[in-house]
Amino acid sequence: MRYFFDTEFIEDGHTIELISLGIVAADGREFYAISAEYDRDRADPWLHDHVFDKLEIPSLAIHATTPLPRSDICDQLLAFVQPATDPELEIWGAWCAYDWVVVRQLFGKMVAGPPAWPKFCFDVIQWATQLGLTIEALTPAPPYQHNALVDARWTQQLWRDCEQFAQTQMAQTQMAQTSSSR
Repeated sequence: MRYFFDTEFIEDGHTIELISLGIVAADGREFYAISAEYDRDRADPWLHDHVFDKLEIPSLAIHATTPLPRSDICDQLLAFVQPATDPELEIWGAWCAYDWVVVRQLFGKMVAGPPAWPKFCFDVIQWATQLGLTIEALTPAPPYQHNALVDARWTQQLWRDCEQFAQTQMAQTQMAQTSSSR
């Protein structure tokens, strides 16, 4: 199964600290958590301007129960993503290098993650680039961009954009090959 994720985090060039995590499963389930352990005083002005006021969005029914310790987020994440029942686990993000590190840090070291989880995630923006798509050709960013769950939903839509483009390209290639072989 595919999972699409995003995080919001504080980073200073040396450390990455989780603020929130949003995940959308291909089967429609969603997961959202806010960390109780980040230090808001370490956040730069950009986070104050773009993230903190979007951690909860009542109009979109995005509420975290209460901020949670990282260990609780980790436990809930493990219950949500169940690779033991799905040998084809794929985890996708957008511009997700730091996001993936902050998710893996929930388990401790990179090698400490669940054995069935991949050590890498796929980046939909890299896929779009490989397909020759520009960001302008994809679904525009949503109004509440920088809420982790909103951005995880957007990542899923970007994946759909790429999948549709790839399928169309494949069909066109097959048609051209068929017509040229006649």
